[in-house]
Amino acid sequence: PKYGVPIVPCYCFGETDLYYQIKVMNPLRRWLVKRCGVAVMLVIGQWRWGLPALPRRGIQLTLCVGRPIEVGEAVEAPSKTRVDEVHALYMARVKEVFGTFKSECGCEGAE
Repeated sequence: PKYGVPIVPCYCFGETDLYYQIKVMNPLRRWLVKRCGVAVMLVIGQWRWGLPALPRRGIQLTLCVGRPIEVGEAVEAPSKTRVDEVHALYMARVKEVFGTFKSECGCEGAE
């Protein structure tokens, strides 16, 4: 709402397949969340050029775009209520994009 620019909800299918999650580190991750309130993703991709964090090759990514959300006129300091309203609408539209394209993108049973 601050800039009055429409927000376009998008969902990228296949993103979660780009990296392997290091599950042996889950106890440490849970401890960090509990102690520090920080969620850390510990992942590894494909080793290339001596770098373990590059995404895996051969993963198909499909970016699906939803209907733009008109936020109204620019407001220098939008109220928390207005920001929450736009955020709720954004989340609903992202779910709508996912629901619309999930079968087409091979995620029929996902929610």
